[in-house]
Amino acid sequence: MKKAYYYASKKTKFVVVYLEDGSEWFSKSVSGKASARLIAKEAEATCWNF
Repeated sequence: MKKAYYYASKKTKFVVVYLEDGSEWFSKSVSGKASARLIAKEAEATCWNF
């Protein structure tokens, strides 16, 4: 099961998708949680912390 994690700071927001073995598949800048959920859905990943 792929997992998607959302990270946000004052300057940047991004989502990181990890594969089943824990290795990073890709990361992408997003505008907020809604767009992060969209990216996770397209990658067929579970939203883990958002």
